[in-house]
Amino acid sequence: MFDGFNYWNDALNNMRESNRKRAQKLIDKYGLPIDRNSLESGDEYEYDMVKDYVDEFETENYQHNPGYGLGYAMSILISAKKEMEKENLINGDNYYHRLAMCEIGKQAQKENIPYSLLGGFVGGILKEGYDFTKKNIFKENKMKNIFNDSIKDMNNNIEGLNFGLNNSKKSCRDWLRNLDIKTNSWKKNEKK
Repeated sequence: MFDGFNYWNDALNNMRESNRKRAQKLIDKYGLPIDRNSLESGDEYEYDMVKDYVDEFETENYQHNPGYGLGYAMSILISAKKEMEKENLINGDNYYHRLAMCEIGKQAQKENIPYSLLGGFVGGILKEGYDFTKKNIFKENKMKNIFNDSIKDMNNNIEGLNFGLNNSKKSCRDWLRNLDIKTNSWKKNEKK
């Protein structure tokens, strides 16, 4: 006898399994986390179709591997730095510090234990320590200017983390459209 419920239940399970396999192929090709902006032509559509399943794999990795969350945070920081250098924007670090930390904050919302949040915070501090040392040793900068720049960057990091943690469904890049990177301030009549 035909059982309609089992038929549809089986079809749904088959669809889920098929989508998980498609997601796994993308993960095998690009690794985790997948940065949509770095996908080859044609893979963007596939990624959009199975993004929820990719997210499931990421969540499973976080729950079983604390180092993954820390590594994810570092990969976001490195990716933002590379993008900043490629764009070569004057005062671009005002934008990219917030962007990286916002993405890390959003990711921390997916984790049971926010290892990426810890990694982002520690990574940001380590990077500022590196910059502070590099600027003191290799350049003729005044200590006060170097210190003030590091404080500014850390404030930008905290602002980005805060936005990401509290707005996990919003786009970090859309949020940053209201930032005047030259003055490191928000455009008037625009909410952060």
